[in-house]
Amino acid sequence: FSNAHVSRVNSVTLSPDKNILLTAGEDGKTIVWDLKTFQPLSDPITGYSIFSPGGKFVAFVDGIKNTTTLWSLASQQVIGRPFSGQNVIFSVDEKFVTVGDAIKNTVTLWDLTVEQAIGEPLVAQSTAFSPDSKTLAVMDGYTTTLWDLTTQKVIGEPITGQSVIFSPDSRILAASVYDPISYTTKYTLFDLPTLQAVGEPFQGSLLTIPDVKDAFIVVEPIKNTVTFWESKTKKPVAVIDG
Repeated sequence: FSNAHVSRVNSVTLSPDKNILLTAGEDGKTIVWDLKTFQPLSDPITGYSIFSPGGKFVAFVDGIKNTTTLWSLASQQVIGRPFSGQNVIFSVDEKFVTVGDAIKNTVTLWDLTVEQAIGEPLVAQSTAFSPDSKTLAVMDGYTTTLWDLTTQKVIGEPITGQSVIFSPDSRILAASVYDPISYTTKYTLFDLPTLQAVGEPFQGSLLTIPDVKDAFIVVEPIKNTVTFWESKTKKPVAVIDG
């Protein structure tokens, strides 16, 4: 293995378990280092790197070739072959990853437990995993499609929404649409997994509360209100005016 960059190191990234170090150089290469032995685990890999949440996997993104290579720290080997796209999102449980290709307007979904792509690339602009890693939201323009990652099947019919926010406990989905004329964003809340609308659509913003999984906050500047919602009951529990 090569044990040094051929040019200056620009950045370093430590794995979540603090056992692996990634160094990125001006040469466009990244080296994976084992901090127990202080030895490289591979030859330099082209692209910048992204760790999965628990540090089991690394995605190497080559901006010039518009490709992403997945690498397993357990096997210390590349998973499959490089595929097109640069927008990498891992599920929290590290069982799935999506890679979006902005040029082709597609997203590839990988099952990391079997190290294989699931089906054909999906037509999409962006994706989002639920905090419990059971649901995938696939956004394409003004339409969002929900996937059950356990059954790997679509949930119900697509809903209207350019982007989504999951409640911390994954029981509520907020789908938003931005109006460029009024410069406002309108949200609709949906129950998961039924996709039944909850309450009335609102203009404003939705905020999560640190370390609180079963509640979130809805801010409506037009009404001059702040509403606290309980996601378990799917009902507002308190409203602050002014």
